[in-house]
Amino acid sequence: MDRRDVLASLLSLLAASALLVGVVTRPSPTIQGEPRLGLVWETWSVLKVSAVDASSLGPDEAIEGAIREMLARSGVEESAFQQALDSLHRAPPRDVPDGLERVWAAWEVLRELRPAVSAEDLARAASQGMVAALGDPFSQYLSAEEFHAAERFFEGQYQGIGAYIGQTDAGETVVLEPLSDTPAEAAGLQAQDVILAVDGTSTKGLTAEEVVKMVRGPAGTSVVLLVSRAGVERPFEVPVSRTLVAEPSVGRASLSGDVSYIRIWRFAQTTGQEFHQRLQESLETGARGILLDLRFNPGGTIEDAVDVAGQFLGEKLILYEVDSTGKRQDWKARGGGPPAALTISLVVLVDQNTASAAEVVAGALQDYGRARLFGTTTYGKGAIQIFKELRDGSAIYLTVGRWYTPSGHPTQGQGVVPDERVTNVLLQNGVLVDRQLQVAYLSLLSLL
Repeated sequence: MDRRDVLASLLSLLAASALLVGVVTRPSPTIQGEPRLGLVWETWSVLKVSAVDASSLGPDEAIEGAIREMLARSGVEESAFQQALDSLHRAPPRDVPDGLERVWAAWEVLRELRPAVSAEDLARAASQGMVAALGDPFSQYLSAEEFHAAERFFEGQYQGIGAYIGQTDAGETVVLEPLSDTPAEAAGLQAQDVILAVDGTSTKGLTAEEVVKMVRGPAGTSVVLLVSRAGVERPFEVPVSRTLVAEPSVGRASLSGDVSYIRIWRFAQTTGQEFHQRLQESLETGARGILLDLRFNPGGTIEDAVDVAGQFLGEKLILYEVDSTGKRQDWKARGGGPPAALTISLVVLVDQNTASAAEVVAGALQDYGRARLFGTTTYGKGAIQIFKELRDGSAIYLTVGRWYTPSGHPTQGQGVVPDERVTNVLLQNGVLVDRQLQVAYLSLLSLL
């Protein structure tokens, strides 16, 4: 089997953060008043209308969050800021939202104390602070550049070096596999290389997602990785160019004449179509069983998760979501998969890195008894999110609901528990024994 099919995974800060419904909501109408401050009022409006946890976000929390981030961005000491704020006697304009007069006052004071700080930076800091005040780790404020990068990701593209990066049980960040014909492969990176530093910054204590964010960057730039490699006495530096990387989201290999291995690395806008093709290829080669690997899958688009699950389940309920008002929306599959897929023997691999859209598929297949799950309990992200684009091109990646499996299991904070818990084994020589794959494969063979 190709090592990439066995080991490859994709860890992305955005895709791992929650289940995505729709990629973009277009800008709201222009708000009157100071143009840049209008962005802050727009952010407040979006949060109050759409955020699933909006009921817990009052003006006081929003004010504190906005002012805290504006102070941090401007570098003004709190004592000097408070003194200037107390001496401000101008009345706010009429278009300042009720309850947010202090945000306007803080804006006026900081613009006077730190005129070198651009209005754009100050407005974005205030918006970021309001989003942070939700207390939702999955909701984020994105600059225009970050938003465009996220769009490319869900289209199956990103700017980076072309390598899958993961984390060992010991907390080391490793290269799982460089993609073919990418800068990572050209630079000589190898699977299981340990990334010790990125551009001189140590990766110790960082999550794989945080390291991925450091490694990625604009195409045409470069990054220097400090790596250690088994059999090499000392760590060494590897300069790697960045480029626009286009990659598949689904891979396939034959484990035997009867068993086809299909791995989904993430759920992008092409995943449903890619999966249908790989599934059809498996059936045409005579496969009687499918081993579906969802490990290290951070999630992605809800539509493609429903599409994939539906190819094994037909026109059934795959999940339902509940928004901030308590309104329920059912997501049912349209079917459309190869007819033989409805009855073919199926087992699924999951682990603690299986998140959001990947949990949707695993949870639905388990609820209907369509497949047995092997591995470890999944991540537990039951958040529904959407991009809300603001009028300056930035966006809010906002949690707008929670989702549940067909039987009503709340995945958020709990995850999907496998039918059989299996952990992998790391030998003293650094070789990882994939027991999860072995056990699932033998179980599948017993069904044929």
